[in-house]
Amino acid sequence: MSVQAQALEWGHGPRTFEVFLEPTCPFSVKAFNKLNAFLEQVGEDKVTVKIRLQSQPWHLFRHDRALHSGGLHAAGRQSRRT
Repeated sequence: MSVQAQALEWGHGPRTFEVFLEPTCPFSVKAFNKLNAFLEQVGEDKVTVKIRLQSQPWHLFRHDRALHSGGLHAAGRQSRRT
């Protein structure tokens, strides 16, 4: 059995602008925050924006996030002081 999530859709125009975003990626957040302005400028009746959430597993294992989540960041700061 295959499960597929429907895209989030804004607007109802004949042209489609499809965006694939990773919820934990700061660059995806920047792109997402610009979609409302894009839709207002182009017009909801001229374009349909489809947002698809695409998980990128390597974002979960980025070095800085691993340090913060494991408490190692604070330990590293402490060791630099001593």
